[in-house]
Parts: sequence; structure tokens; C-alpha cells
Amino acid sequence: MAASAAAALDAADGVIDGKYYGRDIVTVPSRSYGYQTYSQGSRYSRSALDTARALDAADGVMDGKYYGRDIVTRQGSPRSRYSYARSDPVTVLPSAREEVITTLPPREVVTSRVVETVPTPAPVVVREAPLYNPLEAENRALMARCGQLEDEMEYATHGLLSFCHKFRQASVENEELNAIMSRVEITLRKLRAARADLLEERNILEARVEELERKNAANTKAAKRRIAELEAEIARLEEEIRDLRGALAQKDARNAEQLRNLRMQKDRLIEQLKAEIAKLEKQLRSLQGLRTEIHDLREENLRLQELANRYLKLKADYDALLAEIAELKRENARLRDELARLKEGGDRYLRLKAEHDRLLADFEAQKRHLLRLEEQLHQANAEIQRLKAENARLRQENERLEDELNRLRLQLKNASQVVVPPRPFRMPITRMPGLHPPPGPGSPIIITVLKGENLSRHPAKSDINPYVKLSFDEAARNFSWKTKAARSTQGTAIWNETCPQQVMPDAAYYIVVELYDDEYGRDFLMGQGYLDLRTTQNVNIAVEVEDVNGSRGRIYIKWHVVQPAPEPDDGLEVVDDY
Repeated sequence: MAASAAAALDAADGVIDGKYYGRDIVTVPSRSYGYQTYSQGSRYSRSALDTARALDAADGVMDGKYYGRDIVTRQGSPRSRYSYARSDPVTVLPSAREEVITTLPPREVVTSRVVETVPTPAPVVVREAPLYNPLEAENRALMARCGQLEDEMEYATHGLLSFCHKFRQASVENEELNAIMSRVEITLRKLRAARADLLEERNILEARVEELERKNAANTKAAKRRIAELEAEIARLEEEIRDLRGALAQKDARNAEQLRNLRMQKDRLIEQLKAEIAKLEKQLRSLQGLRTEIHDLREENLRLQELANRYLKLKADYDALLAEIAELKRENARLRDELARLKEGGDRYLRLKAEHDRLLADFEAQKRHLLRLEEQLHQANAEIQRLKAENARLRQENERLEDELNRLRLQLKNASQVVVPPRPFRMPITRMPGLHPPPGPGSPIIITVLKGENLSRHPAKSDINPYVKLSFDEAARNFSWKTKAARSTQGTAIWNETCPQQVMPDAAYYIVVELYDDEYGRDFLMGQGYLDLRTTQNVNIAVEVEDVNGSRGRIYIKWHVVQPAPEPDDGLEVVDDY
């Protein structure tokens, strides 16, 4: 009986953990009631009837069984001894008469009953010899019934107190919920301005809170009504107990009939109490669900606060990122300007490099031409020295001949006395092999560009459209003329164009010959050469043109000096050997 009371007390708080709302369950012996089972700090039960009801309701189904096992209640006097049941199933054994015989689930319960660990969970019933005095047994049964009714009243009182305690807890939780709601509303009002995107979630949360408040109010009203009903039921039971005691004192003959009526009433009351217990358990589960929802609301509030903080942080990061993007845009604009200047400088560098390459090619060509001219100058100087020596010898010979001629004239004069007029002496002027004196300043010349052979090609195409440009040397570049573009096939082009008559400047002694491609413009130089004006006139002269890669081609040119009209003879005759 005491173990069952302890089990009922263990299950009364909704959690089977060997404790009643966190307090240990203690069972001690008592002279008047057999055993007193209570938690530390509060008394609870002194009978086996309430234990049977609690065991019946402990498995969640009011069916007269505890997890499918029968619940048997008998009156008896147990011995007193403490024992513990921790992991194995235990069966409570009475010491004298039949008692509450049931197998309890494993849990830590402190009791003063005699317990024994058995290998089977089947119920065990201990019987004693039958009673011989029927009246004594009947009186004992009536006294047991009175004790049961008292226990039922105490059980109902305890249920009422437990319900009041739960109601107070629900009220406290309701106040906490109201405080939480106030804080949530304040927090939501603060976040409304900064987080417009969370407005819909807040509205949903408020709707859920209002629904919970309505449910809580409905549960509170139902609990109040149930408390009033239980108080009326307790008053009625007390009246019945008083009537029963008076009836027992007056009429022993009607005890059996009243006992049957009381049993029927007891059964109905048990059914009603089972239903009420089921309702209370349902309300308890509802309150536990409400507590869970409150916990969820708290977590939701924390999540919303975290989202708000994250939003503010992201907004600050976004503002900083916008500032960085603006700075990067300005830096990109500056880099684009710098890149444009660098590109312009690169284009200028390419143009200057091309001009440098062209000037370098001109310099190399001029250098080679200068070397050739120096060699020719040395040859010309040697020839001039030889001619000077020859001229001195000829002068001496001329003087000797004049002396001889004068002597002969004198002899003839003396001999014949005939006067003979003097005749001019004609001396041939010879030329240096390969070179001739250049035309003098102011001499008119005519140049004809004939054809080109082995002309260099453009690297990107097989044929070119070349044209030739003529100009005087660097010392007197005051003349420039070019031919028309001709179609070149396999490096050969034909022009046959004659330059208009030009007048020789003072310091010019050669003509610059430049070859260009008409399709690529003047900037693309195909080759360069020089026409020496000390070469033979009226012959086809091959002028070598060399490009920047060292490839050489030939351009055939013919030139001559325009001779002035003959003047009257003054008695002298000049013989030119061309």
C-alpha cells in the first residue's frame, strides 16, 4: 500500500522520476493509519485506495489496470523496514493480509515496506486462513470502508490542493508570459523603425501570443469551475460520511444494503474521478504545451534580437562597402585616365621607335655610303695627284713645245719672211675611271626611273604596290618627286617615268632614292639607296636599295645634264671625251 502511494505520489507531478516536484518521497509507519507516504515538506496519502486510483491513472488510461496488470487492494499491517528498488522490477509483498499486489516500473522510491526482487512481473497474492466470526469481519469491512471514504476525501482534497498549486503556477507563468509579452512588444516597437522587413513575422508572433492568452483564459475559467465542482463534491462526500456513521450506529441490519449502495456509488465516483483525473492530466499537458510555446517564444525573441543585431551590423558593413565602392570608382577613373595616357605614350613610343629604326637604317646606309665615298675619295685624290703630275708634265712639255715652236717660227721668219698667225693648242681632257666630276651648281638635270628588281616584300602579303621617291642629299633637300604606284609581281616593278628638269643646288652630289609601298602609306619604308651624280650619264645605273632587315633590291635609273645651246666660236676649241 505504501509503495503504491509512493508510486502515485511520484506520478502526480506528471514525471515518473522518484520525486514529487523535485522533492524526495518518504514513507514512514504510523500507528493510526498504518503508513504515511509524503514528499519532503508535505504530507500526501495514508491509504491504499488512493494508491490504486493513482496507479490506475499513472499509465494514462483509467481502465482499472496499471500497464495491463491487475490492481488488487487488501487491508493489512506491514512490517517496517527501508529498502530501495533501482533497476529491477519489484513486487510488494504484505506481511499479514492481502495488500496492493502489483509490479512497479524501475525507479528510485524510498519506502518502509518489505520488498523483494522477483524474476517475473506476474502479480503475487498472499492469502491467510479465513475468518470465523462473520460480524467481526463485517464490522471490519465497514471500518475499512470508512477509512476508504476518508482516504477518498483526502485524495480529493489533495487533488484540489494539487490543482490549486498548478493553478498558482499557471498564474505565475501567465504573469511571466505577460511580462515577456510586454518586453516583446517594447522590443518590437524599437525594431519596427529599423527592420521593416520583419514586420510580418512580428504580426504573426503577436497573433500567436493572443491565441495563447485566449487559451490560457479559457483554461483558467475551466479550472475555476472545476474547483467549485470539486468543493461541492467534497461537501457532499462529507455529508454522506456523517450519514453513514449515524446509520452504522443505529442500524446494523442495513449495513450490507448500504454497503452495496456505497460500492455502486464508489464505482460511479471512481469513474467520475478517473474522468476528472484524465481531464486534469489533459489540462496539465496543455499547460506543459503552453510552457513549451512560451519557451519557443523566448527563443524566437532571442532570434529576433540576434537578427536585429545582425541587420544593424550588415547595414554598417554595407555603408562601409558603399564608401569603399565609391573610392574604388574614383580610383578606377584615375587608373583609366592613367591608362589612356600610358596607351597614348605607348603609341608615341611605337611611332618614335619606328622613326628611330628608320633613322638608324638611314644612318647605316649613310655610313656605308660614306665609307664607299671615302674609298672613292681616296681613289680620286690619288687620281688627282696623278693628274696634277701629268698636268705639270704637260705644262713643261707645252712650254718646251712653245719654245720649240717659237724657235721654229723664228727660223721660218728668217727663212721665208712669211707671217703665220698662231693657232690655239687643243689638249684632250681625260676622265677618272668610273667617276666623273659632278654637275656644277645651277646645272639642269633630268632623271628617269626605269624599273625595279628583287624588291623586298611586305611580311603580311605576297605582292606590293611600290613607288619611288627622289630627293637631293641631306645637305640640300629642297627637291622631292615620286613616281606613280606600280603593281609588283615577284619583286619586279616597271615605272618608266621621267622627273621634270631640276636645277642642281650648291652642295649636292648625290640623289636619295627611297622605295615605299602605296597600300601601307609613307610610314612603311621598303628600302633606301643613293644615286651618285659622278657616275656616267645616259646609261642605266643600278641603285641598290636596302631595307631594315638587310635585304637588297635594285632600281634602274638613267640621268643626264641638259646641255646649253652652243655659243659662237671664239677661236678656241675644247674637246670633251664623253
